[in-house]
Amino acid sequence: MDWFWHVLWICLIVIPVTIIWVTIAIEIIRRHDLSAFQRICWLLVLFIFPLLGAITYLIVSWRSAGARAAHTATPQASAGKPATPSTVDDLTELDRLRRSGALTDAEFEAGKRQILEGQGDRHAAEGVGT
Repeated sequence: MDWFWHVLWICLIVIPVTIIWVTIAIEIIRRHDLSAFQRICWLLVLFIFPLLGAITYLIVSWRSAGARAAHTATPQASAGKPATPSTVDDLTELDRLRRSGALTDAEFEAGKRQILEGQGDRHAAEGVGT
């Protein structure tokens, strides 16, 4: 009957803790908001103190995720202002206007330069042909 408790211990404790530990290590490696030094420090803590490091990382990351979520909430979205379109969308719209004949090649090049230099605050394709 001793084997039953060993199997139960492995299935309910060892395997889940190992999966959580490996998942945390992968997450630390893949995070782009941490510097290389921070990643190395977290991995050292995780390898030296596996259970304590994993629990500490979970607590710290949950707290910082809440702070990041509160920090990234923009007042623009709540004020109902439209978000500025991305550069790819601007270039696609500009190319569509050039192909339809609404823009000349010179206007297209000027608009493309304006988009790529980041000077267009608003949809650059709208301001080029007017």
